[in-house]
Amino acid sequence: MVATSPSAEQTDVPRNAPIRIRFDRFLDPRSVIRQSVRVTGGTLNPDGTPVASEEFFEPLYDLVERVAVYRLPENRTWAPGVRYTVTLFRPGEREGAGFRAWDGAPLETTITFAFTASSDPPPTVAPPPRAKYCSYRSEFPVSAPDGSTSNLSCTLLGGGQLLQQSCGYGNCHGVDLPGGPAQGLNLSSFEAMRSSAFYQIAHQTLTGPTHTAEANPNRFGASMPLIEPGQPGNSYLLYKILISPDLWDRPGRGEPSELPAQPVGGELRPSVEEIMRLRETFVLGAPMPLNASITLAQVRAIQDWIAQGAEGPQAPCTPVPTTCGDGGAGGAGGAGGSGGSGGTGGQTGVSYGAEVQPILTEKCAPCHTSGSGSGQLNVTSYHDTQKDAYYCNGKTKGACVLTRVQDGTMPQSQGCTGDPTQDAAKPGCLTADEQAKLQAWIDGGQQP
Repeated sequence: MVATSPSAEQTDVPRNAPIRIRFDRFLDPRSVIRQSVRVTGGTLNPDGTPVASEEFFEPLYDLVERVAVYRLPENRTWAPGVRYTVTLFRPGEREGAGFRAWDGAPLETTITFAFTASSDPPPTVAPPPRAKYCSYRSEFPVSAPDGSTSNLSCTLLGGGQLLQQSCGYGNCHGVDLPGGPAQGLNLSSFEAMRSSAFYQIAHQTLTGPTHTAEANPNRFGASMPLIEPGQPGNSYLLYKILISPDLWDRPGRGEPSELPAQPVGGELRPSVEEIMRLRETFVLGAPMPLNASITLAQVRAIQDWIAQGAEGPQAPCTPVPTTCGDGGAGGAGGAGGSGGSGGTGGQTGVSYGAEVQPILTEKCAPCHTSGSGSGQLNVTSYHDTQKDAYYCNGKTKGACVLTRVQDGTMPQSQGCTGDPTQDAAKPGCLTADEQAKLQAWIDGGQQP
């Protein structure tokens, strides 16, 4: 364990605050149960009478941040002004309970800490946004230097769409490979995910002493599903993303810093030793996505989508970049919002041959110079740009180029974020004017 919230001896703790514990290692999620924690002090029933705290905790495990969260039910609060003592148990101290790491290593010692609840009424806490498959708008509180707060409206990519855009294309887990998608895992659409990933055992977890699927394997990681809806801690795809060594160094793409980090201290980044333990045991092979970057906030979005049941889209997704501000991704000829591309900016009559091809040849041709190249796209061929894109449902490959540029996944290996302001010092990334020309070409019907 490395940190808790509330911290030891903290006072004036909000009366509906959850207990959060950050660990230095990834946990076996099966150990994050009510019985692994005891709180003495008491909560209040609606009629004001005390009840035993541990009986009503709602436990949750945040795999991405290695945080065990114990929430009070909506109709329970900490008693005003009461001092509470929290005990975290080791395995063996309570039957079937106690915190342990994914490889079985127990919490080294029983840990206790205390906090005192505030005497003020519990603050109103807005429920977190419902995680969705596709992109959606949501509001996040932002603090100003004078202490006031306001809401920041952001367009966020949904967890399913992120998997689809980052991994579900031709030369990885799409549908266009001659031998089919890698490892038989097709992430090109929700239907494909549901049939090839949901409750399907990851090939790499069938190694070691366990070779057949088990409902409750003794060795954590054995026979692990690729995606288990409702259980991100038992979803192999998340571990494949988390073993990326530079994940915690990648810049965000406009996400507010509050999204949706656990407000608890300690080091967010896992140790190199912990990552190597995972890679040497059951998270085998290269990290995912193989040829695209993904930010920590986006990994959290995937985790939240899985945790809330991994539901499918109500309608086909419209690929958009993450943006914050009133203008969103921008409209035709508009200025856009914070982080938006601003639409066409008044450019008309843009053609592929005169304006678009030179941009694509300069920025994309090193990888996309033949139809058998990366993504089976030849950017020097107008005909190729008009083929259907497998990365962006309902779009041509030419239109999909802008989508991938703005979500930061193209051009690859250039450190691009998709935001021209952030990318100004990176010659391999597209400028705001180049992005505007691509947008104008798309809006004008993608003329040759």
